[in-house]
Amino acid sequence: MAITLVDFPAQTIVGLPVDARFEQLSQFVPRAWRQLFAAVEGEVQFVEVSLPPREGQFREIVGFLADGSTPLPPGTVQLALPAGRFLTQTHVGPLEGIAEAFGELYAHAEANGLAANDLKLDFGYDPALSAPPHQLFLGISTPEMDAFLESLSSPVHNEVGAIFIPVSDIAAARDWYCALLGREPTGDILFGHLWVVPMRAGSGLVLDSKDFGGPHDGKPAFHFNSRDLPAAHARCAALGVDALGPIVDGMFFTFKDPDGNLLMVADVPPSQHSL
Repeated sequence: MAITLVDFPAQTIVGLPVDARFEQLSQFVPRAWRQLFAAVEGEVQFVEVSLPPREGQFREIVGFLADGSTPLPPGTVQLALPAGRFLTQTHVGPLEGIAEAFGELYAHAEANGLAANDLKLDFGYDPALSAPPHQLFLGISTPEMDAFLESLSSPVHNEVGAIFIPVSDIAAARDWYCALLGREPTGDILFGHLWVVPMRAGSGLVLDSKDFGGPHDGKPAFHFNSRDLPAAHARCAALGVDALGPIVDGMFFTFKDPDGNLLMVADVPPSQHSL
């Protein structure tokens, strides 16, 4: 197939991230595709994005081109891809031949004095995971694209692993937070001062009584989610929480735990996740 050099416009891609070792990709990527196909409604243009490896992990996004009006399926991230230059060719044949076709693009870049990067786009997937023609794109190094890819490679990830709450009595705090969240106080107290609150999703929450120096009481460091603020407010009132404020603008209310940490419950749209 003919290989051409093209200018590719900026695109927004929404999809499911897959970070895995090479030998795991054949299992994890099809699973992610099936999950995405089940979640997406309407006509969209599907694309698999390969990003430069990080910390020994291959990084893929199985997704689709999106715009501001596209509903985002649960668990997806958003990738704002800048405009750039790409080598492209059409692959016709089994999916197993796509890796070889990308190899041809790399060889073409080297033969023509072009510096290829590790950004690859593969358009042509469908819910049947059949073998229609695939349009393949291999990124060519430019200052703008290099800076973009570098921004994705930091060993400090844009993820919040856990939020720590200072408490004075770890066992009492464990029981109070479990009552608030309707959870059983299971799990061990670690090292005599840490307890990990069982959370349904999102960032972890850790209670820590070591060297307690006072609460976080200036502004809430996070908020608990709720889809029924009046019911959540009534629950807090029934538990007799301290400093329970009113529901503000139909969106949130605040209160304090027994150590004086300022907490919030809110009903707001989920944060947009991006790479």
